[in-house]
Amino acid sequence: MVLNMVELTADDLNYFSEFQKITSIYPLDYMNTELALLFLVENKGELYKALGKKGINLIQLSKKFGKTVFIILSSSDLKDMIRNCFHSLQNMDIKVEERGEGTQVTFIVGEEDRGIVIGRGGARIKAVKELLKKKFNVTNFQLRTTRRFSGNEGGVEIE
Repeated sequence: MVLNMVELTADDLNYFSEFQKITSIYPLDYMNTELALLFLVENKGELYKALGKKGINLIQLSKKFGKTVFIILSSSDLKDMIRNCFHSLQNMDIKVEERGEGTQVTFIVGEEDRGIVIGRGGARIKAVKELLKKKFNVTNFQLRTTRRFSGNEGGVEIE
């Protein structure tokens, strides 16, 4: 078994420490992007506890760090991880294609959900792209929207 050791900086330790102080949860991992911080937690119980009642912990973390903060349920499955990143969306379709240099993901949502996926200033989509690249070697993440979503059949009509 090979262990990949990661050297943590003082900033990394500070983010972990402050996250734990506010939420009482120790995150599995985190990502620091230009516009956002993304923390991964292990299970739904930890996710709900980390968010806090009415999202109070999320608000406190955003104020503390001066960035948008996302708390996401971790998964070892690529499609589940994407669903967890966009848990509030009811209709989505995910297409995964393995390529020699990495994995390509096409994420299809209704036009009405486009803004949720992108996030303020592109914060959510940029953080998710970096997370997927780090965890699953996703080299190409494409967002497509559709007017008519055909939901559970697994297909969409893209216009």
